[in-house]
Amino acid sequence: MYTINMADNTGLFIVLMIACVISIASSVLMSYTCTGGTWDFDNFKASKCVEIPEDETDSGSGDGSGFGDGSGFGDGSGSGDASLDDIDPASLDNSEHYALCSGAILSNDAKTCWNEDEKGAGVRWEWSQAQEQALCQGYASKYRIIVSSSYDDHVGRYFYDKSVSSANSFRFKNAPNGWLKGNNVKFVVSALTSDDKRVITPFTVTLDAGESTDNCGEVGGGTATDWSEMKVVPEPDERPPPPPPTDCSGGTWENEGGCMVDGVEVDIEGKGPACMQKQVLKGDDFVGAANGGTCVATKYSLITRESKNEFSQDPPIDCVLGPWYDQPVQGWEGCSKTCAGGVKRQARSILVDDENGGESCGDLVREKACNTQDCPIDCVGGWQCDGWIEYDNGKTSCGSTTITRKKRDCNWNITTQPNAYGNPCPSNRTKTEDVFVKDHYHRCH
Repeated sequence: MYTINMADNTGLFIVLMIACVISIASSVLMSYTCTGGTWDFDNFKASKCVEIPEDETDSGSGDGSGFGDGSGFGDGSGSGDASLDDIDPASLDNSEHYALCSGAILSNDAKTCWNEDEKGAGVRWEWSQAQEQALCQGYASKYRIIVSSSYDDHVGRYFYDKSVSSANSFRFKNAPNGWLKGNNVKFVVSALTSDDKRVITPFTVTLDAGESTDNCGEVGGGTATDWSEMKVVPEPDERPPPPPPTDCSGGTWENEGGCMVDGVEVDIEGKGPACMQKQVLKGDDFVGAANGGTCVATKYSLITRESKNEFSQDPPIDCVLGPWYDQPVQGWEGCSKTCAGGVKRQARSILVDDENGGESCGDLVREKACNTQDCPIDCVGGWQCDGWIEYDNGKTSCGSTTITRKKRDCNWNITTQPNAYGNPCPSNRTKTEDVFVKDHYHRCH
């Protein structure tokens, strides 16, 4: 019968209890360090597990440390521990909607303004109304606007994040003296998701503060953001540029293995269907790719072998074309002129391609003369008349009325003879005009 000796297991029990306490303490410590001392597991990063969290009072925000130095154009509000890659939209990852929405903001329709009195400027943009991009604005959570000035050759850059639910615009005021007036100001606008991924391609709008006098209220610049709320874009890290990529070079192509047909090696010199031969680059002078360069060191070549069957030439097939038909040309349809000789383009379609040495198809497009008749010339002329001649009815007796009239003869004189296509001249080219002048009644006394 087996009995447990409690005295022999006491030491083992104590060791197990100590190991358990150490394990719990290690888990608590790792949770603290891996979250940067925040205890928030959304901030968990493996790279922090070997760091000791710093006291929050040592951070670089709010006192001129970090990326803002509290001097010059900075306002003392740096970007904390953020790096350039965290801020610059050009360094951010694309969202899952980027392929559809990359051009969903119409940068060419953007409007700018500046206000000299408040030392401010602004920009307004519009989202595309295209059906396939109708949902793009809803994918964005915020806008990130980066501004810079030719005052310092756009070296210093400042940014501000604003909610998409507000206006499609951004405006600042109280810029540093000399930073705005007479200089070019650049706005780089991005639309980002809540996790800082790009919804659109960032676009740049340039404002010439020496020429533009647009009223920001008319442009719709929205409520101005005070310059003190702008944050400094971090400077890029001083890193040496990577070496340029180098592609592989040298070597000669050599066969590797046999020539294969359906997975079976065949005699490359024999007869039968074409086979696939693997070839690789080899040789003492072969140098592989480096630093991201490209190299194709393996290829497969299709080797044509002599056929086992006797060659028989297929009969020739002549090309068969459809009838000519008029083909509209940009700017005119049908004949290019209505008269005096125009041209029209005609085309025809291939119904059957030529094969095996048959008659080729020839031209598929041609230009043909049309409307070659003369343009119409109308008859041009007018009436020319002689002088007026007065006459009366010769009645002068008591109780009669003498009626006086006048007349003249007219002829149609032709100045331009018509051609067969123009309007002809009038057939009756002579006339006499006769008009009433006056009458006189003779009373009887």
